[in-house]
Amino acid sequence: MIMNYPKQGTKVASGGTASITIPAIHGIIRQILVKPSVSSTTFDLKLTDIYSMEVFEDTNLTGLFNHFTEIPCYGNWTLTISNSSVLAETFTYLVVIQEF
Repeated sequence: MIMNYPKQGTKVASGGTASITIPAIHGIIRQILVKPSVSSTTFDLKLTDIYSMEVFEDTNLTGLFNHFTEIPCYGNWTLTISNSSVLAETFTYLVVIQEF
């Protein structure tokens, strides 16, 4: 049976950086959504796998980032928000994983 599991929450980027552990078993990452509380905030985004490999990266993003994808996933992942133009910005995140 295939199930979609949303991993969501909020995180404050203290000093312009925040790291979030995204628990997953085996499946496919279908959506990555990151939204700062201030729409003019710029930031960088990185997704790292359990082997410390940078699997996804996008830089100089402004406001809402909503990306649909098909990244195979295995084990826990780390979503890192960095270089936020607002040093103590609150970010809302959503990572949707389709698990098998």
